[in-house]
Amino acid sequence: MSRKTRKILMPALILLLSIIISLIAASIFVIAGDAGCCCNGNVASPNTFVNRESCSFRFVIPGSRQLCPEVCGGGTPSLNLSAPNCNQQTFSPKIKTIDKVFVQGKRQLTLVWSADCAAEYYNISRCESRICNFKTLGATSNNYFTDESDELLFDTEYTYRVTGYFRAQDKSSSLSINTTIGSLECFNRNANTPFCIQRSYYSQYAAYLITKKGFTQSNFNNEVINLFSSRFNKAYSCNENNVLSSPSVNCNSGTSDCFTGQACTCIADASGPRCAVNQNCANLSNNPFGLFADKAKCEGTASSYRYCFYDKSATVVNTCYNCNPNMDCYDYKTKAACESDNCNTGRCSWKDTISSLGVGVCVNLDTENCNWCIEKGTQGSPTVKVHNAVFDTCTAEKSAALSTDAYPCFFKNGESLSCEKVTCTDYTNEECLTFAPVALDPTTNTLSSKSNDKCRIGVCSSVFGACSKNADYSPNRDCNSAACESDYFAPDTQIVATGFEEGIPTQFIIDITDKTEKVGLPRRVGSGYTTYLCHLAAACNDGSTFPLNISGTFLLVNC
Repeated sequence: MSRKTRKILMPALILLLSIIISLIAASIFVIAGDAGCCCNGNVASPNTFVNRESCSFRFVIPGSRQLCPEVCGGGTPSLNLSAPNCNQQTFSPKIKTIDKVFVQGKRQLTLVWSADCAAEYYNISRCESRICNFKTLGATSNNYFTDESDELLFDTEYTYRVTGYFRAQDKSSSLSINTTIGSLECFNRNANTPFCIQRSYYSQYAAYLITKKGFTQSNFNNEVINLFSSRFNKAYSCNENNVLSSPSVNCNSGTSDCFTGQACTCIADASGPRCAVNQNCANLSNNPFGLFADKAKCEGTASSYRYCFYDKSATVVNTCYNCNPNMDCYDYKTKAACESDNCNTGRCSWKDTISSLGVGVCVNLDTENCNWCIEKGTQGSPTVKVHNAVFDTCTAEKSAALSTDAYPCFFKNGESLSCEKVTCTDYTNEECLTFAPVALDPTTNTLSSKSNDKCRIGVCSSVFGACSKNADYSPNRDCNSAACESDYFAPDTQIVATGFEEGIPTQFIIDITDKTEKVGLPRRVGSGYTTYLCHLAAACNDGSTFPLNISGTFLLVNC
């Protein structure tokens, strides 16, 4: 038997996974391809279960009944498979321990557990706080589970429960653990790296705060101030568990780091976190209004730093400006100012638009820049007044310059749109006809060729004279709604075999996760999805012809 899953929302998109399920198979186990054991030499450690990219030593994906101490070459099998009690009906196996593994800077959590015996499968559930109604997240035959669902909130306590079902004894055992996924401020942050928090720091979390915390676009800055102002102008770091530290530097006036009467701004760079004393940068000695300054006099040196920046002015010569803690990289208007980033605004990079005139844009590599195409700069920035209505207008060239590998932009109708909001219907039919054709491999039901569109959607095709999503490259378009066009992500289906009788599984748990929009995270789903199946005795080489289907999450097989 093989199977595939498709969404009822998008009936033309069918996912056929490469796993073939045989009714005579003794067991079926699924291993996550990006998670496993990080073996430091041959030394076993209780905290070696990590994502592949986090491991700089030998990386091993464990077997379905193994823990890291065993596969790394040390210790004994944590699940104690050879224990004689595991085959005795009178024995009551227990889940003994649950450990949690955090993924640095990510909105997810991995649970790893051990038990007296290998369970037939485990159910994982979660609830908010300590006393609540549990919600089932999924089932697995492995001894680990990663929760990366879109419902997860930062700074929120959760209780996770793992329940193992032991067929030999016809018994179950549960164990719970309380945890959080960490602090919002640690999202996309590396551990133990100091950084400063200002009002503008929370702009990178706007989508999360608006969708999850009820913030509004029109009043976003004021809502940030109301909730987070106690953290402004201070330096912090995040630990390995994504938890925000206590402030290491406090640059508010009247503290030990900034004396009474001084105005200071927190900055953090290669020299570490510190307080920079605000200055009237324009009034340099013997240089009224800063018009005759040079870069060294304006910005100081490594041993005598000034919280100022030297940049383009409204005249033919550059001038010296006061830094602002809420500045963005885009507020730098020359390549030299952008690359030196004396105000410590972010990870700035210069992109030319008219190189012969020195015109270009300074982009922040860690966040989206598309919105700056029609903006002069941050409110209150002194360089807003040097915006040129001719050279700085929003064009396709400027939009392309504002694009980065991580945050691409798409120019349409005089605006630079974030690719997070773009769908196939935003492309003209003429643009769509230039894309590489979408091609589907029927034997695996995966795309063998994707459209090479600017926003990397990958499933855009010209259908009946218009660009639209066409994930299976059929003669018809997939969608009749904007929500469907935004959902160009295939669901992922895992099947857990249970109910073994003489080594043959008689029941299957169907566990489906799905991401339905670019800015969202995967979530576990139940209704609204159909899994298609094919018995090995039939022709199973074309997913579009599978004769059997099930809309639920549980399959009972009568042999």
